Parts: sequence; structure tokens; C-alpha cells
Amino acid sequence: MTKTDDAVDVAACLQALCEPDPQARCDAAVALGGAWIAAADGLPENEALLDALARADAAHPGVADAFYETVKFDLGNRGDFRRDFKPWMLRVLKARRENRELDTPVPGNDLEFHAHEAFDNDGPALESLLGWGYVDVVSLALDHLAVPPRHAIALLTALFNEHGQAWCGPALALHFGELLKPVIASWPKLKLGPVAAVMHASDYAYRRLWTATWIFPQPPAPLSALPVHDPAALVRLLAAAGVTIGEQEALLDHAQIEHIPVPKFSGSERRRYAPRPDLVLDVVIAKTPGTVNALRLLRARAPIDPPPAEASQNRSEPIKPRRRRGAASGS
Repeated sequence: MTKTDDAVDVAACLQALCEPDPQARCDAAVALGGAWIAAADGLPENEALLDALARADAAHPGVADAFYETVKFDLGNRGDFRRDFKPWMLRVLKARRENRELDTPVPGNDLEFHAHEAFDNDGPALESLLGWGYVDVVSLALDHLAVPPRHAIALLTALFNEHGQAWCGPALALHFGELLKPVIASWPKLKLGPVAAVMHASDYAYRRLWTATWIFPQPPAPLSALPVHDPAALVRLLAAAGVTIGEQEALLDHAQIEHIPVPKFSGSERRRYAPRPDLVLDVVIAKTPGTVNALRLLRARAPIDPPPAEASQNRSEPIKPRRRRGAASGS
């Protein structure tokens, strides 16, 4: 093609993807990204371009990342993201599963970070990524809880059982009512009258705006065993069993607590009560055979200002330590 000062020499860029110099590879990938955005003359069709990038990345991980980081904001303007880029991203990550250390610099976030966003609602893709060892990618994707429950349950269970991700045990229980034996064994036991149960409690927000307590009868309790139609009596029963309720400290804004999970059992219904201005009590009932499977008591708290060293991330939701964002140094 005819060159101007701003034109991209596509052929030279494609060749430079395998240059010995890491920065030259990055620059070539970024230039090709700019050419793709501009639909420049001489650029191969998507399939051929992505194939060239994938082959270069297999030899020098990071090439694909530099290209994708360049084009990511323009993918929504083109109809080919799902058709072309998602399979390509999986292909690149599968090829580098044994060699994930980038040797090409990336001007921003790497492909693993983008994968957790691209596939957060794609259960089969996340299962493939987990099978290739991308534990962090799958963990970050599940943070969004965008996959159907059956996929979320399978992935969280595999992360807990096979990859040592302890946070997945509480996440399975609190979101889906899936109680793994090691989790049950580690949680406090209590008695609600004749009903045996396990309990988990957690504070929410940096300033501890809420305290949530989940109670799981073991086994699920018949409706007749608990005063489910009398929330005040049920709260008294919880207090007598050792659930900390205390005096009212604040008013509960119900619109602010939807992120705090209530277990969702298949074939269940939820009854919600507000026995006090600072409390909300959710009772999860299996329609058949008519049992209480879980309770969640949420209490508004007076805010506190903990020292920074004592502030810790809430582990009752599927939130993980963030992996390193972005660039390899090329060294």
C-alpha cells in the first residue's frame, strides 16, 4: 500500500512480531491494533491476522496481549468480537498454558485479565480455562456471578476441592446453599430448640456497616419445628441459641444490601421479615417437602473506623485477591 508518515507497513509489522527485541514485538502488535481499528488497507482478514498473532504469541507470549490491549475499546463497534476474538483468546491461552510468563511487554492489562471479563458468563469457557490451570482467571470471573448456577456450583466446587481455594466453600453455601463437609465441620454449631444447625457470620463494608449471620439447619428442618410465621419469636430463638443480635445501632436501608447473599436452593422460596428497624430476616424454604433450609439475619451497624492494618477483605462473597494487572517487563 502507499505509505504516508502515519501509514502502517502491515507486512513489516507482521514480520516484526517475531523480532528478537521484545519492545519491537510489542510495537508491531500495537501498530497492527491501530491498523485494525482504522480498517487500514492491506490488513489481512480477521482470521488470518489473528492466526498470525496467535502463532507469534506461542513463541513470544505477550504479543497477543499487546494487540488486544490496543483494540479492546473498539471491539464493541465491530460485530466480530464473539465470532472471532473470543475463540482466538481461548486458543492463545490454551497454547501458553505451559508457558505463561510473558516475554513481550504489554501496554496495560494482560490477556488473562481480559479473559475474566470476556468469559465471565460463559460456563464452558471457564471450565476449559480451569482445566488449563488458569485458577486466577476463573476466580476473578466468578467474582461477577454471571454464569448460570449449575456452572458456578461446579466451578466453585472444583476450585475448593482441587485447587485449594478455601473462599469457595463459604461462597457455595451462602450463594447456592451447597454445604461441603469440610465447611460444615469448620463452622460453629448451635441448637434452635430441637433443630441442630451450623452458623456463619461476617461483617460487611470497610466501616462494618452490616453484620450478616447465616444459619443452616442440619438436616433441613420441618416447617413445624421453627416459628417461621412469627419473626419476633424466631429472632428470640436465634438470640437464645447464641446468635449475636444486640441493641439497635442504626437504621437498615434495604436498597443497600442486595449484594449480601441469601442462599438460593433449587425449588425454594424466600420469606423476608423486618422484625426491627435495623434487622431483616430471610427464611429460605424448600417447597417440597416443606423444610427450612436456611436463614439469614442481617443487622445494620453503627459505622466504625478500623485502623488500615486491621481492615480485611470480606471472604463471605466470592471475592479474591486481585492478580497482577498488566504488563510483563520483557526482561
